[in-house]
Amino acid sequence: MTVDNSECSVDCTNINFAVVQTINFTIKGHHFGNRTDMVKVGKTGPLAKAKMEEPMELNLSKIRNQVPAERNKHGSMKPYSPEDKFMMEGV
Repeated sequence: MTVDNSECSVDCTNINFAVVQTINFTIKGHHFGNRTDMVKVGKTGPLAKAKMEEPMELNLSKIRNQVPAERNKHGSMKPYSPEDKFMMEGV
């Protein structure tokens, strides 16, 4: 990541690098929106009149969906198999 703060007279205090999930719905004029940071890494930024080049990495294996333990199948609750849970948790 390259942050060029060389033309600014103010210190850059924080740099955040993230994978963000954004969901927006509009149903019959009603609006709903949600923003979730799936994975986030933060660092301190460069001082004023400085330039910073530094690698930033995100561990994408930390992104997992929440899967309920059971599902409704033909009117009764059945547990998910381990294979189904694994496939549903991954992104």
